[in-house]
Amino acid sequence: MNKKLIYLLMLVFTLGLSFTACSDDDDDESVAQQIAGTYSGELNITGLTSEPISNNIVLSKVNDNTVKMSVASLDIPNIGTVTGIDVKSVSITKSGNTYTLTSKNEDIEVDVALLGGKKTAKVKVDGTVSSNGAMSLSIVVTEIQDLTGMTLPITFAGTKK
Repeated sequence: MNKKLIYLLMLVFTLGLSFTACSDDDDDESVAQQIAGTYSGELNITGLTSEPISNNIVLSKVNDNTVKMSVASLDIPNIGTVTGIDVKSVSITKSGNTYTLTSKNEDIEVDVALLGGKKTAKVKVDGTVSSNGAMSLSIVVTEIQDLTGMTLPITFAGTKK
């Protein structure tokens, strides 16, 4: 009789353990993970382009609330091809279905072949990404080495691929 009671108690305890779970097994994605990806759209550079330039912008997660914004290559009239455009620290906040992106003036280094190679500039990024993947950005490039006084106000509108 004691053996049967022990086996029954072991069975009850075993069943109790098998139905125990953690409070939440789902890992929530960070805001950076939610918007990370490639966005395809059109760039406009005020004063330099009469037609929009088709291009891609890539957002890569840096940490939970920060992404890196990259443009692999950009053909700018009267300046030439600019490569290696990386803004390494763009902060993200979320309100409802909208993600807001902001950066401080960040020093970056880009390659401008027409100007002889690597050049420094300051870049500020502001914009939004909606939960449906639509992106709208304002990118302001200032203090471009060897182009004293030139400011490039760039807008981008696109969608996540």
